[in-house]
Amino acid sequence: MCEFEDIMLWHDSKWTAEAVSNVLDNAVKYSPAGTKVEIRVERFISYVLIEVEDEGVGILKKDYPNIFKRFYRDSIPEVENTEGTGIGLYLVHQILEGQGGSVCASASGKRGTVIKMMLPAKYRFE
Repeated sequence: MCEFEDIMLWHDSKWTAEAVSNVLDNAVKYSPAGTKVEIRVERFISYVLIEVEDEGVGILKKDYPNIFKRFYRDSIPEVENTEGTGIGLYLVHQILEGQGGSVCASASGKRGTVIKMMLPAKYRFE
């Protein structure tokens, strides 16, 4: 565990919690039982990176440009047969970008997906 006493994140805690919760919900929902979901936090000069990596069904390369669009749902059976509306990642995108942050996705080396969320950081200099 790493504490960040010297950093302040400029964000709306309610909406940021909603965004992180949506990412975690997807990671669990689309991963088989017994697999891991890893959460990593890394501090940069002007941003804090939060990564959520799962061992789930993954996302086809051709679908990456669409996953943050409203109502987008992949057509693979694991997604089609799982409850959802295609709003979660759209909201993540809107929430983070609305706060000066960003979100992107990439393939995990473990089969699943890595969602990378970046939020602006402001350091206290005393």
